Amino acid sequence: MALAISEINFPLTIPNISNLDRIQSSEIVILGIPWQVEIFKEDTCMGVSFRCAKKDNSSQWSYAAETSVKLLSFDRNQSAFEKQYDPYIFCNVKPARIDKYFISWANLFEANNKSVKNDTIQLEFKIKVADPNDVKKSIMIFKPLYKCCEDSVVSVFKLTVTNIDALMAVRTPSFIMRNNPWALIVYKGWSNSLFAGLLTGNDFISCNVRVLFKLMSSKANVGSKEVILTESMFTDNSPAMRGLVSWKDLFDAQNGFVNNNSVVIEVEIIMGKPKGTASLAKKRRAANPLETGANLVRLECAICLNNINKDDASSTKCGHIFCTACIKGVIQNRKRCPSCNSELDLDNLHRVYLPVAN
Repeated sequence: MALAISEINFPLTIPNISNLDRIQSSEIVILGIPWQVEIFKEDTCMGVSFRCAKKDNSSQWSYAAETSVKLLSFDRNQSAFEKQYDPYIFCNVKPARIDKYFISWANLFEANNKSVKNDTIQLEFKIKVADPNDVKKSIMIFKPLYKCCEDSVVSVFKLTVTNIDALMAVRTPSFIMRNNPWALIVYKGWSNSLFAGLLTGNDFISCNVRVLFKLMSSKANVGSKEVILTESMFTDNSPAMRGLVSWKDLFDAQNGFVNNNSVVIEVEIIMGKPKGTASLAKKRRAANPLETGANLVRLECAICLNNINKDDASSTKCGHIFCTACIKGVIQNRKRCPSCNSELDLDNLHRVYLPVAN
């Protein structure tokens, strides 16, 4: 099943490149949708930015698009330098722009490349946009399965992607974890593999995150295909992603990943401590000091980051202590310790009674 895709190629000549700061193209319209590209210098490299320039905020909209850039050589006998970028979802909920590294400043001015002449470069862009009105397009069905604690520091989701053979890119609605907006994206990469990723709607978040993607199989002898993503820094236009399976293996009937032209991916997210949490905890303890001589300690649950209630603490067989409700929820969903990843079941828990100050 082919997806209706429109594409456009357009050139951009940039003079005075050695003094480049940031330059924008004029708007390019595809399927009635305006797009714009930017070229900018950042530190030691040249970057490219792609943006959906639609300004309508009266309704929800999103568009799947993929892009590529060529740096043309002034020597006809030399091939252009090209980078292809994976598909992305541009929408009126941040992010509606994506920034990408293109080429190092040193390689750009390398004499043998012959890509700079009279301090000028020539670029050629290609943007492909999936028709949002195509009835054959892929659709993601997003179902939350579980969340632990009010801060949702552990959440589990079920993603069902329909019309998978026509997939360019799909994303979930925004959801809140650690008081920050997040979304999940699934797409077909340039390398002909199925990818899944996590992105944020904030400008920048520094937070330890562990994501388990499970591509489910209908074959008992195959089981799920599992991939783990661990990241600590997120920006609003750069998703953290992992490849799940090659496109060939995805559609191999013996693997059982595709059923009725749909795939199911279960996603478990464990959101660790944001940067700065330790210093905030120190300030909190300083503001509420323990009484002199009291043989008490404060223990913080590594899952919810709240103080552990002295009447509700449990220890795992690997020796880690959590709020009882928090660790039970995690074990029921992933059967592993969130601190050391040891295998666990509920029988491995036991209540602990410590001199804990609430």
